[in-house]
Amino acid sequence: FSSRRRHTRWNCDWSSDVCSSDLGRHEGDRKGINDKGLVTADRLTRKDAFYFYQAQWTTKPVVYITSRRFNPHPTGPTRVKVYSNCDHVELFLNGRSLGRQTAPDHVFVWPNVDLPAGNNKLEARAGAVSDTLTWNCSPDASAHLGPVDSPPAPRNKSKQ
Repeated sequence: FSSRRRHTRWNCDWSSDVCSSDLGRHEGDRKGINDKGLVTADRLTRKDAFYFYQAQWTTKPVVYITSRRFNPHPTGPTRVKVYSNCDHVELFLNGRSLGRQTAPDHVFVWPNVDLPAGNNKLEARAGAVSDTLTWNCSPDASAHLGPVDSPPAPRNKSKQ
């Protein structure tokens, strides 16, 4: 929908029926596409935010390691975050415990997990509930999620 109809409502002029993709937005991974939300545009992949809300709102036990799509991952110290509504979560890196934590806000953070080069298996456990992921770590991997583009050039707003 790309019409630019003018609306008048309660003595205010609105130009609200403009599709955001028509405005040349440069947010997220693709131009003109709104990448925000709880699931991807194709609705096949639940994003980290989905699991954050699930850990906040459901009574069913939830354990979810975030940033799983950040792969390959750079080596060295990194922050590992887990969303869970369980009382305690224990994090394991390649089978070795990195400690057990509590978090009243349902966000568990291990701030300096040292990731060596190669495949690294992370597992978060809370009783019978667990989540695992494997990051392929490389010193050459980007420290940024997704493409890193320069900001869009300013528009020319010359008066005629």
